[in-house]
Amino acid sequence: MSLNHTRAEVTRAESDIADLGKKLSVETAKEADLIRKQADINSSLNGKVSPSQLSSKFRDRERVTKDLSRVQAAQADLQKRVFQKRSNLARHQDRLAREEAAERKKLDEEEKRRRSERDYYTRGLEARMQAMRETESTALARPAPEAEPNFDVFISHANEDKDG
Repeated sequence: MSLNHTRAEVTRAESDIADLGKKLSVETAKEADLIRKQADINSSLNGKVSPSQLSSKFRDRERVTKDLSRVQAAQADLQKRVFQKRSNLARHQDRLAREEAAERKKLDEEEKRRRSERDYYTRGLEARMQAMRETESTALARPAPEAEPNFDVFISHANEDKDG
């Protein structure tokens, strides 16, 4: 997978965990409210209560208890989903770390190859420059050939100049 895709998966998992945390806090608030209602119902049963009020309070307590059970089941489900998401997040983070390490290794190898090519090219230029210097110094060190004397030649076609 690509590095960007894995980063997106990590971000998505973190976002899902945050959303589940919000839902869990809402369920916890519901649970606290239901526990308070249950305590209010129980405290109202301690005084003098008519039989009709008593049956109404028992129905209320039974409803609150069922609601509390549903809220606690929802909390358990959310906690299970948070655990799964954290597990997925850890797996995605591990994959991301491996992919980033592979990417760094690839970039390091590429940089090493570029340096090697540059050094090879530089050595070639230096060798050519050294050869040019040697050729130049050899040419300067060689004695100049002795100049042969130049003769002017005159050919005469006149009879007086001929021996004859």
